[in-house]
Amino acid sequence: MKPIRLVTFLTVIFFAKALTIQAQSTYLDSIFDRLTTLDLDSIPSRVSSFYSNGYKDRAIELSELYDEALQLFEDSLNVEMKINVAVLDESDWEFVSELPYGVPHTVVDSTDNLAFIAAEPSKVPWQAPGDTAQLPNEIQLEMQDLGVGVRYLAEHQIDIIGVHEIGHGIAAKMDIRSEVLWLNEVIATYFQLAFLKYRRPELYQGWLLIREIKDFQRRENPYKPTYTSLQDFENLYFEVGLENYEWYQIQFEVVATKIFPDFSFSFIKTIKEQELHKEFDTKVLLNKLDQNFPGFVNWEIRLGKD
Repeated sequence: MKPIRLVTFLTVIFFAKALTIQAQSTYLDSIFDRLTTLDLDSIPSRVSSFYSNGYKDRAIELSELYDEALQLFEDSLNVEMKINVAVLDESDWEFVSELPYGVPHTVVDSTDNLAFIAAEPSKVPWQAPGDTAQLPNEIQLEMQDLGVGVRYLAEHQIDIIGVHEIGHGIAAKMDIRSEVLWLNEVIATYFQLAFLKYRRPELYQGWLLIREIKDFQRRENPYKPTYTSLQDFENLYFEVGLENYEWYQIQFEVVATKIFPDFSFSFIKTIKEQELHKEFDTKVLLNKLDQNFPGFVNWEIRLGKD
């Protein structure tokens, strides 16, 4: 019986989950020039969506989703932001972006930004899930309650990760982007989870269900990461490898989940007010975070040991 595998697709997605390219304005300008060359239609709004031919409905759907996220963050944090989204088919994507099709990412500079989201999530390379009958009964029942299948959940993670990209943009707008890479990931994941929990509980339940499936897969096929320390992540970043990068992203989600039940965005406000994003030393940063949000130090100690 073919085993259930979401690893290929989700590893690619987690690898790109926070691939925010800090660019010189000339580089971002060149990307907008390529979009202009394609002569794409667009939806002018706070979330300006450029879309490939035939994908207006998807562009509208994503524009509304991300506008809802922006509204939440603006209302909660008193920050205004406009974002640009390129909703592209495979051909247009390859002309504009340097990354593989379907890898969500954002290019930002000091004044502008552009997020890439696949117009055709079903064409994003991933390995078919196989026989879903192998999933535990409780997971199958949860899928039935949500009225969705594994493939649907996997494909729609692209849209959810787009909110993570917006989180990076908001952090840049608030001037709290850090030279410490793992902190940026925790911040963006915090934004993502907050939006899902606050505004889109049905997507939040789908996200949790994907996590359950992944946990089940890891129990069936245990994975031992080569790199587990925050220092390894800082030194190597994407060079830790796809599966190891996914492992790190799950750890960042664990700690973000622990702090976001507060939902007054005090985590973000504290980073801003205490200028914690300017602290470069991981140990010092962890201690400062722990003073405000207990659990960071123990989380770091337990990395790779559970």
